[in-house]
Amino acid sequence: MHSPLPYRAIRYAVGVLTLSLILRTWVAMGLVEPVTVSGTSMEPAVPEGSRLVIDRAVLLQTLDRWQVIVLRSPVDGQLAVKRVVGLPGERIDLREGKLIVNGKIEHHPLSKKRTWHRRVGDQPPEVYYTPRAAGQPLRPGPWELSETEIFVLGDNSPVSIDSRLWGPVPARLVLGVPLGVR
Repeated sequence: MHSPLPYRAIRYAVGVLTLSLILRTWVAMGLVEPVTVSGTSMEPAVPEGSRLVIDRAVLLQTLDRWQVIVLRSPVDGQLAVKRVVGLPGERIDLREGKLIVNGKIEHHPLSKKRTWHRRVGDQPPEVYYTPRAAGQPLRPGPWELSETEIFVLGDNSPVSIDSRLWGPVPARLVLGVPLGVR
């Protein structure tokens, strides 16, 4: 037997109201923060104009390689969306478009799931990290990360301003992770 229509409508309205109160409380407490992305440094994973919600609870956890994060730029304090590629205590290098961590080539885990760059024959597409973004000075690697630093890159390597320019980033500048971004 089905519930009468007014009862279902009331249950739906109460559910929406409860969810909105929970989200407002999280925003007021600073656990989540809505932001709009300006710039193309993380395309195609995070297109310009995307509206993201930052989950600040990640600050209680450890970061993982390839995790997308929101951080404050160490240069000007602006918000930036980047991908963690180097973890505390690691040695990072970029050579011939490859990310090398502690002497071992690391392959981007999403490169076979999405079309990041053009395919070459039957080769799967890969994220190609250029040694520097267009017009930006190069901070030569390799980079030795301290126990409080991470190394971040943008997926759209030719235009991204990231650790290739900044160098290792203090982990304390990480604000959280955008929900729903891989």
